[in-house]
Amino acid sequence: MLYFCVDSDVRELIQGGKDLYMVRHSYDGKIIPNMGVILVRNCSWSREFFSSIWKCERYVHHPWWENAAALSLLGYHSLLEEGEDILNQELLSHVAFVGTEWNALPRICTLPDPIIHHYAGEPLERRLEGMTNDYVRASRNMKRAWPLLHWLRW
Repeated sequence: MLYFCVDSDVRELIQGGKDLYMVRHSYDGKIIPNMGVILVRNCSWSREFFSSIWKCERYVHHPWWENAAALSLLGYHSLLEEGEDILNQELLSHVAFVGTEWNALPRICTLPDPIIHHYAGEPLERRLEGMTNDYVRASRNMKRAWPLLHWLRW
């Protein structure tokens, strides 16, 4: 679940020659690219990249699933405990890493006023509490705010 306050225009991130935009978090002394919030150009490179992620079936049961597959393809093997990093410069030449304000993870990579709070891995109650608090804080600051809720069907 995500919650975001929009004071920035995502189009300002777009650069020539880049097809995928995502955040890299610094956590526990490691740099971790995070696919939780991404901006993707609709092009053949992106379709091929995501097709390759889909084919990485060995990560289907990994806690990070699609992010683990992307990390492997990009060459971040040490994060997956699969050996030394061998970064895939060809793939990475299509990637732009943007500021953590576009994908702040409360309690892990926290910022005081991010554009997007990404409540990854949090129990539903904690997600709703965090998103409610964010909405109230944003409303007090007279920001335009929209909660994005993904309701579970029982």
